[in-house]
Amino acid sequence: MRRELFAALDSLTLGEPEPNSLGPEDIDLDWSSARRLTDRRNGYLQELDVESLADWAQEAGARVRLLVRPGDFVVAGGCVALVHPPEAEGAEEAVARTTALGAKRTSGSDLEYSVRQLVEVAVRALSPGINDPMTAIAVLDQLGSALCRVVPRSFPTGVTIRDGRVVLMRPVSDYAGLVDVSFDMIRQNGAGAPSVAIRMLEILTLVAEQERDPHRLAVLRIHADKIVSDARKAVTNKEDLRDLMARRRAFGAVAAHGGPARRAEP
Repeated sequence: MRRELFAALDSLTLGEPEPNSLGPEDIDLDWSSARRLTDRRNGYLQELDVESLADWAQEAGARVRLLVRPGDFVVAGGCVALVHPPEAEGAEEAVARTTALGAKRTSGSDLEYSVRQLVEVAVRALSPGINDPMTAIAVLDQLGSALCRVVPRSFPTGVTIRDGRVVLMRPVSDYAGLVDVSFDMIRQNGAGAPSVAIRMLEILTLVAEQERDPHRLAVLRIHADKIVSDARKAVTNKEDLRDLMARRRAFGAVAAHGGPARRAEP
């Protein structure tokens, strides 16, 4: 699973930022008169041929806004995209031709699925019937390594421009989503295990040592605060809580001033 995750990170993130650094949320286009495109199929979106769909939109003089991304479940009859101008012919066929649906999620184009496979191991280990925090901690170590791997990398913007014109906009994974899927479920299921909460804060600190982008550090701070908030409700031992708060202070120092993380003073 670790190998699959790292392969997905390398293939689905970018070594250099895209020339157009704006995402769909930053581009003000009027979609109010766009035509809704529905799909008659059921299943998980497994593959998306971005270039071919952009080629069609360019040739048709149209623009497409996809509403689903790899990993999303498509319900027959549901709206999956918008096309403008609304009279553009062949849009439904183009979307169907450039997408592949299946009964299961796959890791090839779905970054978050690769993360969820590891997270599932940790969540199962934290279940009352198993109660194996060491396995959960081992998973956290791998997730921290993955976040360090993306420090020098960028995420796709989800915007494809041809001849100076936006032809395709699509939802994509981003850094906040990657951190959310890495930590939220483990935090929620391990709130009563101080060792897991402490290790999560230690991992965030190790990531913050390398990750100096202010926006990404803000995401890490949100998760550090979530861990502390849950621990204050679930951890009853004062010494455990004191240790956890020391880790939170160490994270705050590294996030604010840089590392080294392993020497950070509480």
